[in-house]
Amino acid sequence: MGFFRNFLKGASLTTALFVFQACYGTPKWLHDEDMSFRVVSAVDETPIENVSIFTRVYKSDNLDWNLCGYTNESGVANVMVGIMDDASPEFRFEAEDGAYAVKDTVIENWYQRTIKIRLQKAE
Repeated sequence: MGFFRNFLKGASLTTALFVFQACYGTPKWLHDEDMSFRVVSAVDETPIENVSIFTRVYKSDNLDWNLCGYTNESGVANVMVGIMDDASPEFRFEAEDGAYAVKDTVIENWYQRTIKIRLQKAE
């Protein structure tokens, strides 16, 4: 009797998982990736220091901007961000002094060695 009961419990769990996947698809997984940005002026390619870099992270069906790093004196920032499978990460670049316009962008080729971001002067 115990074997039969355990078999039914296992079959029920398997059935439930199959139905979940059929209804909602294969789950997307979050993993950490190292990324490098070089932030420069769109006008003359000079590096921009103290740019805050934010990324959107999935939390309870909300998308919140989360700080992930700052650029150094060379305009470079090395950050680690959570990436969801089959999704391109979104980033926001915001100069500390407000001299440059805030830039929101989706990074399609996030696996590149260094991603160059060009910021426009604020109006």
